[in-house]
Amino acid sequence: MKKKFTYPFLWGMLGLGMLILGTASLVLVNFTKILHIFILILFVSQLTLSLMKRGNTKFITWLASSGTIVILLELVFLLHYHYILLCVNAFAAIIMGFLLLVFSMNSARRAQTQKGQQAKRYKIFMIGVKSLGAIAGVLMVAIVGFIMLLAVSPKLGIHLFFDQTNSYHPEKKSTETVMKDGTLYINDIQYGTKYPNSFLDIYISHHDRTTVRPTYIFIHGGGFVTGDKVEEDKAGRSEFDYYTSFTNAGYNLLHLIYKCWI
Repeated sequence: MKKKFTYPFLWGMLGLGMLILGTASLVLVNFTKILHIFILILFVSQLTLSLMKRGNTKFITWLASSGTIVILLELVFLLHYHYILLCVNAFAAIIMGFLLLVFSMNSARRAQTQKGQQAKRYKIFMIGVKSLGAIAGVLMVAIVGFIMLLAVSPKLGIHLFFDQTNSYHPEKKSTETVMKDGTLYINDIQYGTKYPNSFLDIYISHHDRTTVRPTYIFIHGGGFVTGDKVEEDKAGRSEFDYYTSFTNAGYNLLHLIYKCWI
């Protein structure tokens, strides 16, 4: 006789998948949409299971309701990409995955105790489950509170969590410098006065202003919240080492800083 998949097993697999995909979507930014398509599929599966088991427990009913909300948010995100929605959906998947794993283990333990086995261990396990549930609840409240803080008062939220201000000032006046490799570097050209941080640097290949060359325009990352044009890359190279690798290959380069969203 073939062994059937039990509901605790299915809940556990869904929870593990959500936990992995939710975390991956925050890290593997180049695969965000495909990861969230799979997250959407998992939430649809969760909703289907919840509707099949609806009425058994209040938690199942809550799963159906929350799953519906996340499915709608995922559809909005996939149709209209927005960073805040990405974070909300990713954290929802992580938290839901954690809760489903706990729920699946709890269901499996309960099935054993109904057969008269491991009653004492079950009580100890339930204490752990409730403790983990309380921690998850606190984390969920904190995340939702932070998102609401950003929505109501972006400046306050960003100042609390990011060390960033719109106060970039050049260390020296804009000058032309010929670097060791022959690159002409022009620092801190002010390209506007309406907004703060309106400065850019230009790197000209081989100190040659007359030749028309392809030009890269670099705009630093940071989600329009944080960041600067004077930063090391992930390999630890300075801005000059990184940008001159382009000028040595025959390209010109322009790098600018902009007003952050604070």
